[in-house]
Formats: sequence, C-alpha cells, structure tokens
Amino acid sequence: MKAWLSVLVLLAGLGLSPTAGADAACQGRFVNLITDICWRCLFPISIGSVQVGKGDVPDTGNPGSPIQFCPMPPLLFQRIGLAIGYWEPMAMTDVTRTPGCLELGDMDIAYLSELDPTWVDSSLTTILNPEAVIFANPIVQGVCAADAIASGFHLPLDVLFWCAGSQGSMYPFNGWVSKEISPLQSSVLVTARMAFKLHRQGQIWETIGKDREVCYKFPSPIMPKARWRYQMVCTPTAPVAIRWGAA
Repeated sequence: MKAWLSVLVLLAGLGLSPTAGADAACQGRFVNLITDICWRCLFPISIGSVQVGKGDVPDTGNPGSPIQFCPMPPLLFQRIGLAIGYWEPMAMTDVTRTPGCLELGDMDIAYLSELDPTWVDSSLTTILNPEAVIFANPIVQGVCAADAIASGFHLPLDVLFWCAGSQGSMYPFNGWVSKEISPLQSSVLVTARMAFKLHRQGQIWETIGKDREVCYKFPSPIMPKARWRYQMVCTPTAPVAIRWGAA
C-alpha cells in the first residue's frame, strides 16, 4: 500500500468525558477501538483509478495507473509499487470541557492542547496563522456558505481553506469558539482546527498525490480538507453537524 491515498480519517471521540483518576467530574466510557469505529468508512478502496471496493461517501482523485515508479538511491534504480488507496484511521481526538479530564489507558498521546499556550491565547495563535486577519470580515466569511453546501453534498472546497463549512471558521487555530450552536458543532470545529494546526506546525505531512507525487511525503501548511473525514468516536471536513445531532 502506498501512502498517496492513505486518506486521513480523524476518529473524533466527541462529547466524551473519560474517567481521569479520582476526579468525580470525569464520567464516561472511553472508545472501544474495535466496536466503536466505523470500519466501513475505510471504503472506497481503489487500485489506481479503479475502485475495487465501493463506499458510501465520495472519494478523492486517484492516480491513473495502478503501477507507479519511484526513484530510490542510487538514482539509477527505480522502485515499483502498486497504488492502492483507502481511507486510513489515523488519529482520535478527545474533546472535553473539563480541564485535566484525560483518558489514562494505554494509548499513546500525540498532542496535549493543555501544554500548548497558543491553544488558549489568540494573540499567540497569530504567530501560527498571521493570515487570519485577512479572513476576519463578514464578506470573506460569507463565501463559506459555498463550502458548507459542497461538504454537505460531496467534498469540501480546498480552495476555501479558511472555511470549516457549516461549523464556522478555521481561524484562529485554537479552542476559542465565538458562537456555539451546539456542543457537537463546537467539538467538530475545534477538531478540524487542531488538524489544520498540526499541518501548519509540520507535524502532519501530505502523503497524497498523483503519479510521481505518491513517492514522497511533503509539508502541507494549508490543510487539504478533502483528505479528511470525521466520525463520532465519516463525514467530510465540516459536515452538517445537524445530521449527527438529529440522531
């Protein structure tokens, strides 16, 4: 399997408050990684541009040829591979309203927002997203209606990178939500922002492309939204949260 279409799936444990030590305020059940994950969301599976396993949601673009040639040292040699694509479970976020309420199991914790001052201070966040000032006006934000419609019916619009669809704005890259419609909406929004933030910080690299691009991974300071899906603990980036809330 090549990483070109290991499309990232963010498994969001939204609304959970896992037990943390003796803190009585932390009540809940942590995610069962076998039964609570939407395994059908790995589909569609493709070999080159041909789908060999159908899925319920749209797919991103794939290489035309199933056979790919990648350079390898020394430059005289080529590595031959089969371009297999699927949507890979990549990470899980735990969104909680209780500080310090953290699952204490055996999972490796990749990032703690409590230790990141930019996650709670918008002034410091500007260091990571200075371009946010350009998009902080109602006219530019109004364009996000197009992203909301696109993500609800197909895939989000990567060109509107400052939009989180129907959830709000991708900026700033922190946990501050100016207008909360519902806890679910806010959880999806801060989850998407964290993914964008990790892209900007160079902690998540792009591994998707066509033809020779599949041979490499490269920095992606602007998050390719269409490469991400989210699920409750597989919709495109910035889905209409009312679909979950109504259930």
